[in-house]
Amino acid sequence: MAKLKFEDLSADIKALVVDRIIRPTDLKNVCLVNKQLHEIAVKPLYRNVALDLGSSNDNRLSAFLSPKNIGLKHVKQVRLYLAKVRDRCNQEQQAQLVSKMILEFLPEDILEEFRCGDTDTYDEPQRSRYGGFADVFSVQLVPMASFLGG
Repeated sequence: MAKLKFEDLSADIKALVVDRIIRPTDLKNVCLVNKQLHEIAVKPLYRNVALDLGSSNDNRLSAFLSPKNIGLKHVKQVRLYLAKVRDRCNQEQQAQLVSKMILEFLPEDILEEFRCGDTDTYDEPQRSRYGGFADVFSVQLVPMASFLGG
């Protein structure tokens, strides 16, 4: 009897294996193996997104928000943190802008959780396009209506 290889498994079985991978760096490496594994691993990789605003890593924001990013449709949780840097000038304004951009670029009705800074989670039902939130607040607790121009 011939040995079964990983590449011979069905996509469903591969997805079950990939779902057990915890570290984002490992998921990223799985995405680089081949096209099928990229499509499978991108879902758990983008499920929970945490961004440090004001850090040297926040230059990845434009790539994250790119319309070509196939991972955006899989985002369920977004957490924005203010990086602990010496010069915190304009970090809160940057957090507001980033919050607005994320909410505008994400597909409708996918978010289950949105946090910014050390604020509470807002998970009351909502009838707006962002599903799952009555009000989404930025660091300065600005209501979502102000994000959307209302």
